[in-house]
Amino acid sequence: MKKFLAIFLTVLSFALLLCACGDRYVSKYDEDYVYDGTSLIGKWRESKYSDEYYQVYEITEDEITLTAYSYGLVMQEITADYTVEGDNTLVVSWGDGYTDRNDFSIAKGPVFVLTQVVDSSTNEMELVPYDLTWNTNNADIVGTWVSDDNASDTFTFKSNYTLLVEGQFDIYTVPYAIKDNTLAISGEFVDGFKEEANVLSYKIEGDKLTLTGTNEDGNNIAITFTRSK
Repeated sequence: MKKFLAIFLTVLSFALLLCACGDRYVSKYDEDYVYDGTSLIGKWRESKYSDEYYQVYEITEDEITLTAYSYGLVMQEITADYTVEGDNTLVVSWGDGYTDRNDFSIAKGPVFVLTQVVDSSTNEMELVPYDLTWNTNNADIVGTWVSDDNASDTFTFKSNYTLLVEGQFDIYTVPYAIKDNTLAISGEFVDGFKEEANVLSYKIEGDKLTLTGTNEDGNNIAITFTRSK
């Protein structure tokens, strides 16, 4: 949990997320760029990312919501006010008197580029439009499944991407996410903390659901369920 929070706290400044590199699309020195008042609005993610951990920036007319995801599951979220000064300066107010300033441009693609000069070096971060890849279709798994090992253990996958887990002694609900044949379950499934997603492969054959992956000890596991009639 501490590791994840340490990573997430870096989003309080765009500057801490920027990687040192040379000019690629545009830079703060591109004098031809003029903000049109609307091209920032939308959902953006970093151009290079992995499903294990990625961030999405949703920009409206006056707010930026930064959401951290792990395998399609929301881990953390923070919202800030912003204004645009001139044609290409983004001023973000994170609260508690903290303000972050970055120059920006929108390049062809589109690519949303934030730039900042740190110690005389120009740093850039590239964002591209966010296309939903997780949770596009879960119709095959929706329903109640009974464990083949213990009939008192059931998983009920709901269409709103929540999972109801019922056992002999426990009943609880956690979020889940699906992409292709990958199932991600909130870290709350294990210890009550959203530290990271638990990722399993799933396969449905007729009325049988098989979940495979590794446990905390690194051992391979395979759990089978039968769809409840």
